[in-house]
Amino acid sequence: MMSTPMTQSAADAADLTAALARIDDNRLDGDSRVALQEARGAAARLAAQLCAEEAPLRDRERYRRLMELAGAEAAQELLERLAEDLARVERGLMRALAGPDPIEVRSETHVLIALAGAVGATPLQRLAEALNAAAHRDAEEEMTRLGATTMAQLSRLCRFIAAEEAAGRAPA
Repeated sequence: MMSTPMTQSAADAADLTAALARIDDNRLDGDSRVALQEARGAAARLAAQLCAEEAPLRDRERYRRLMELAGAEAAQELLERLAEDLARVERGLMRALAGPDPIEVRSETHVLIALAGAVGATPLQRLAEALNAAAHRDAEEEMTRLGATTMAQLSRLCRFIAAEEAAGRAPA
């Protein structure tokens, strides 16, 4: 399954969203806090818009190296485990966001950050980092907004991994 590489603008929007999420708004005065919340919202909307049609992998080289390191025989098993782990996170994150349950959101995004990073799904990794930070702040509206974008990107990654698994992809 060939996919187009993510545009730099979409990657930058995901990075910006994650960076804004890490700012401690408790140290800001009222006007600055409001401005930061507005910037977070705008960045999340921009990331959602730009990431909407993007390929799930930003760093295809990282994915290729991972499959190469696994070797031909283990690559298929790795894809199966990735598919299972991503599906488990997808179900767990969907449940956690329905509440929302910030503790569960943090738990699920912690796993998602690692999985997305390992396969080169950098925008998803950044979105999961931003969602994790929002959960740490118990920012319900932000969790809802980031959650929708994160779930869409996670779904794309799940479909990509499922297609790779079905095609029996293994390094040459």
